[in-house]
Amino acid sequence: MIDGALSAGLDEQSLEIENDEVLEFLDQHERNELKQIEEALFRIDNNTYTRCVSCGGLIEEKRLLAIPYTKMCLSCVNEQ
Repeated sequence: MIDGALSAGLDEQSLEIENDEVLEFLDQHERNELKQIEEALFRIDNNTYTRCVSCGGLIEEKRLLAIPYTKMCLSCVNEQ
């Protein structure tokens, strides 16, 4: 809950706490994705966007189209 006050009923309190946890998870997920996008933009500026940060090989075009902020080739991802 945004304002910090809980409702009187235990069921409502439980639901509000659960909703807060979901919102916190989504917020963290979005922040992480934004960080990955910013890192991809940095790699574009440095002409390393299509290179895997793990092995230095090329990241497959299909992979970049599917996940534009990916930083590893499929082989390296599968190894982890």
